[in-house]
Amino acid sequence: MRPFRKNLAIAVDGGGMRGVIVTKALSTLEQQLGRPLHDLSRLYAGTSTGSIISASLAAGLKASQIHELYLELGAGIFRKSWRTYFFPLTRYRYRPDPLEK
Repeated sequence: MRPFRKNLAIAVDGGGMRGVIVTKALSTLEQQLGRPLHDLSRLYAGTSTGSIISASLAAGLKASQIHELYLELGAGIFRKSWRTYFFPLTRYRYRPDPLEK
């Protein structure tokens, strides 16, 4: 399977731990294309967890590596607390400390 265009952009939506689904889909896409997405794409965009995935792809990580990181670290980073239930009233939905580590 070949990309449709010379210039490829990837946009990823947010969703916290649901990023594991996106990374698995991107990993499957890389397998089908036979090349890492960072070799094919020129523009990455995302919101929330999508920005983490986009930045990781732009930094040169393969989607399968990002998927493994979500499986290993995701539960600690996207832990539910009172912030997740009152998010519009709080500055952050999740504590920033685990993500910074």
